[in-house]
Order: sequence, then structure tokens, then C-alpha cells
Amino acid sequence: MKVLMTRMAPRIGGAEIYNLNLIEGFKKYFPSDQIFFITNLLDFGKKIEFGGAKTFILPVFSEEVGTKRGLIRLIFSLPKYLFYFLKTIIFLKIKRGVKLVVFQGTTEKIVLTPLLKILKFKLIWLEHGPVFEFPKAKEVLFLYKIMSRFADEIITVSDDAQKDLINNGISSQKVVCIHTGIDTE
Repeated sequence: MKVLMTRMAPRIGGAEIYNLNLIEGFKKYFPSDQIFFITNLLDFGKKIEFGGAKTFILPVFSEEVGTKRGLIRLIFSLPKYLFYFLKTIIFLKIKRGVKLVVFQGTTEKIVLTPLLKILKFKLIWLEHGPVFEFPKAKEVLFLYKIMSRFADEIITVSDDAQKDLINNGISSQKVVCIHTGIDTE
């Protein structure tokens, strides 16, 4: 299988460490799989590359959109954001055969999900925590709910995150919880 994962962030934090562990797990249990990774963080990208995934560093909008102000900043960054992202993703589809994309950030989920569904990608969303529990603009939550209909599956890392999505109108058939920190052996 060939998988593309994305993680745009302003800095390395807990979710990025989770990604490093995830790449390590992929390589251990699915050594023949190819993993490609898009990020905006050079140091994080180097660590991901060292872990075994081919990394692409994109100089794009790195904010996890949650406020009206963030949405406005995204709108001004949209041409550059779409150009870099779509160019890289289409390259990976044509030249490397990637058909599965894992989005982690709200920004990628609300902007790129419909475009990639048109391009016939399978889309998985990964949630590191409850989405609706934290203060976000109602416009962002509305877009999240609409775009979640296009995701093939939404994976949460905790029961709380799973309940949060289901209790806020996300289809329970799409939401599955895979706990972090569980020894799969």
C-alpha cells in the first residue's frame, strides 16, 4: 500500500511525536508499504524521513484553522496553499501510485477533502483529540461537519474524541477509535 500523510503545524508537539511513532509502527508491521509525508516543519520532516517515510516540506499555511480570523488568513493564503498541496498530491498519485491520504489538520480536512474526493482518493481523517469540545468558530465546525461526509473513515485516538464526534452529528459508521499507547503485540 502507498499512503500519504499530512501534518502542518506551527511547531513540533504531541501530535508530531505520535506521527513519529505511527511511522515506526508502519515500518515494523507493514515493511513493504510506502509512506509519503507532507509537512511544513523542516526538523519534523527530517525525523519523519529518518523514520522511513519520504517527506515533502511545503512552505504553506500552517495554522490549524479554528477561528474566523484563521479562516480569513486561510482565504488569503489559499492560492499558494492549493498550488503547493495539489501539485505535490497529484505528483504522488501519478508518479508513485498513492491512493490513500490521511489528513490530520482541520485546514486540510475542510479545504482539500472535496478536491481529493473528486480525484478519487480514499480519505482518512485522524483526530488527536475532541474537535467540538474546544472553542472553535461555528463556521469552522459547520465546514468540518459538511466535509466529514466525504471522509471514508475518521480515526480517533481516544474514546472521548470518538464520543465528541458522534455526539455532534458525525456519522458513527465512519468513526473508529484506535487507542494510542497500546502494545499491539
